Amino acid sequence: MFGKAEWFRVTKTSLGMAPSTWQGWSYAAGWASVLLLPAAALVGQGKFLETLIWLVASGGLCAFDAWQLRGQVAGRSKGEGEVLYIDENETESARFATRNYQMRSRG
Repeated sequence: MFGKAEWFRVTKTSLGMAPSTWQGWSYAAGWASVLLLPAAALVGQGKFLETLIWLVASGGLCAFDAWQLRGQVAGRSKGEGEVLYIDENETESARFATRNYQMRSRG
């Protein structure tokens, strides 16, 4: 949604991804500030119910965004959708007709 898979690397712990560029760190810091700064302001005013509502709503949006981003990062590490190759298992005469080639993703 907001982040890009190129900003992160795959990890075996935590969320399955970690920032690897300054854009990834900015993305993570941005979400932390979106979650915590309004919540701190609401707690300071004694509005605990509003704080809970804010944290649930914004935390849900953050989790959804991270879930989508994690799928992109994991797909990139598996090589999905990156390289197409031509399967050359056809007969000798059929190799010259491009319509007969089978395109598949390697990996």
